[in-house]
Amino acid sequence: MEKAKTKITLSDFVDFSIKNGLSRLTKIEEIKAREEYHPGKDYWKKFRDGIVNFHKNKHSEDYLNHIVNEITAARKKNYENAINTYKNLIEKKDIQWFNPKKDDWHFSNSSIRVNPELGLVISNEPHVIKLYFKEDKSKPETILDKRKLSTIFFLMEDTLSYDENYKYSIYNVKTGKLITKNKSPVGIKKILESDILSLEHLLHND
Repeated sequence: MEKAKTKITLSDFVDFSIKNGLSRLTKIEEIKAREEYHPGKDYWKKFRDGIVNFHKNKHSEDYLNHIVNEITAARKKNYENAINTYKNLIEKKDIQWFNPKKDDWHFSNSSIRVNPELGLVISNEPHVIKLYFKEDKSKPETILDKRKLSTIFFLMEDTLSYDENYKYSIYNVKTGKLITKNKSPVGIKKILESDILSLEHLLHND
């Protein structure tokens, strides 16, 4: 009987791939113990949905303020910072929306969901954009470093297969930086395939 596919989120795979030794086991235990996804517990869901709706429906900038007003008091400060930073990014830019592709990257018996949130033509250049929320300067493992970037960019490019006119980008919500793919490191595909095999082994062997 064929094994069921192991479905892995992009975030979990990126976190796992940058770890070594026992820290990989810790990540596996975190994945196993995690509760089923619930929208109400998704801290940044209203930001993601709001930014998509803002561009897709061509709302005025006032709509961005509306996103903050809909947030609970406990999350309001972080949302205000994120929205104000995003306003700075798009200020005085000609931006048009397109629907970004979403698909799964497959290797061995696993699949990773590659789901960029934004498709934006910025000053006549189409960008396929993944949002990154996790950076916390007090936690070095959350910093959006070169290894994380190269992993995400490779999976986006290899899975979505846009033509050369499209840019693969990551927007760091905490810093307000839009980072666009340059050149993939040599051998990144083999490294990530090896990481998938390691994840499968640790996940399914107690």
